[in-house]
Amino acid sequence: MQGCILTRSVMETTGGNPLNMTTVSRVYNVLIALLAGSAALLSLGCGGGSGDDTVIAVVNGEKVTKNQYLKKLETMSSVRAVNPPQNPLQPGQIGEVQVAEPLSAQALTGIIDEILTLQTAKDEGLLPSKEEVDREQALMEQLNPNYVKGLKSMGFTLEDIRRQLMVRLAERNLLVRGIPKKTLADAKRYIAEHPDEFTVPAQVRLRWIVLDDPNLRDDVDRELGSGITFGAVAGKYSTAANARAENGAFPPGRGPQPTPQPMPDKATNPFWEAVLKTPKGRVSHWFELPGAGGKKSYVKLLVEDKTEKTVRKLSAAEEEMVRRALEEREARDVNDLTDLYLKKLLNAKIEINVPYLKATWEQQLALIKDRAARMEERVGSASGPSTSGADDKPNGK
Repeated sequence: MQGCILTRSVMETTGGNPLNMTTVSRVYNVLIALLAGSAALLSLGCGGGSGDDTVIAVVNGEKVTKNQYLKKLETMSSVRAVNPPQNPLQPGQIGEVQVAEPLSAQALTGIIDEILTLQTAKDEGLLPSKEEVDREQALMEQLNPNYVKGLKSMGFTLEDIRRQLMVRLAERNLLVRGIPKKTLADAKRYIAEHPDEFTVPAQVRLRWIVLDDPNLRDDVDRELGSGITFGAVAGKYSTAANARAENGAFPPGRGPQPTPQPMPDKATNPFWEAVLKTPKGRVSHWFELPGAGGKKSYVKLLVEDKTEKTVRKLSAAEEEMVRRALEEREARDVNDLTDLYLKKLLNAKIEINVPYLKATWEQQLALIKDRAARMEERVGSASGPSTSGADDKPNGK
């Protein structure tokens, strides 16, 4: 695991979204690794339940029903998509993209991934027990009291949730197999030695007024001085995007309530200089920023709230997630799950009963087999006997 070790552990279960119950998409991981060597894709899983029990696929003897497939399709929280080459999306930006494969195929592949993960864990003697799933559910609820409630509100049953916990535990058991177990003392020591990883940055919530005409500054100040709210004045005068609809909330485009923004320790431009100098609940002085076409914009801020930088005190459940993350970071340097799942996939007997799903699956599988064969050829040629003249000469000749 690279970077802050909480990125995939504590934060994925304590964030605002209670649905961060993710499993690595194994088939896509194999495909991506062979085609481009990129990281694994995360996708939300599903379990059983009542409904249409028509069998649409069979994976090594385990049936996949139409109900499972539809549930997966309805509840996918992430999909494979192509970032547009023109105006590509930036991290956190919302936009329309083209899916890499039909969602129908991605849903079925996700189910196959889960089945193969559990079957691989069983083959290795690492399938989680009921007691392990019980403890995992309790841990998730300690990290996020709304964990189960939030998932149920999205249509998941308790059976679905527990199955997904089992898949995630199976994946983890396979990853850390043979790795020395880390202790809570190891986790506490890591936390003490890396406080920056557990620091919540200083944040600010603000509104702004942006003017193109400097002559309007006096009008703005007059109305603010008369008791008219900053948001109302921003809606009337500001040329910032969405100022009228959102009452000057910053950043624009996220609704009428300002979104907390991390503050730098030192000002890097006039904007942050004004933010850092203006106390909570106060309005800044006017300052200039570069505008469109080389013109200047004139800006005034209302700092609604500020919070100081703090080091989080982790709960016992969060410390457990750090302990796990330490094990997983070490395991990723030792255990190659891609190769393990590739072998399982290539040896699997998978029957797809729906024609359009079968065609897409066979195309994906053909790509995987082709790249796997080429990779094996490269490995074989690299480890073959030397062809240099010196090595071919008999001794003493």
